[in-house]
Amino acid sequence: MPRMVVIPPGMDFSSVVVQEEAPEVDGELATLISSVMRFLTNPHKPMILALSRPDPKKNITTLLKAFGECRPLRELANLTLIMGNRDDIDGMTGGNASVLTTMLKMIDKYDLYGLVAYPKHHRQADVPEIYRLAAKTKGVFINPALVEPFGLTLIEQLMGFPWWLLKMVDQLTSIGH
Repeated sequence: MPRMVVIPPGMDFSSVVVQEEAPEVDGELATLISSVMRFLTNPHKPMILALSRPDPKKNITTLLKAFGECRPLRELANLTLIMGNRDDIDGMTGGNASVLTTMLKMIDKYDLYGLVAYPKHHRQADVPEIYRLAAKTKGVFINPALVEPFGLTLIEQLMGFPWWLLKMVDQLTSIGH
């Protein structure tokens, strides 16, 4: 019988830098920051950050609906949705395209122009900087997923700012080790 090995999910912590030791903004990071800020009328407001792929299970549209229907929240903060990388929604298939199309329609329905950022591209190496940007605005990370069996984004975002979950599954139990 072939040997089988369980490789639990994990994270490469080599990209994690304590905030006081964070490098100065370089050209690539400046591009990332400008790709987020170009959407926002008032980029100095606190950032509500959600980072996930645009999968229906990630519940991004419910977050967007809640943001769109809560005037005090819209006046207080911006919403930043980092939803993977895409070139053309029409070239995507299945649930991801559906989530992105619904998101665009909701931004229009609730007139959220200038309040919601949804950049098309980011690199994996940018993820710690995205969290630092949210922390710099005194923002919050939210994970609206219906279920989060491992929660890699929960581990990644531990960069010194508050976060909020709808439901929390014990990550250690879900790994089974």
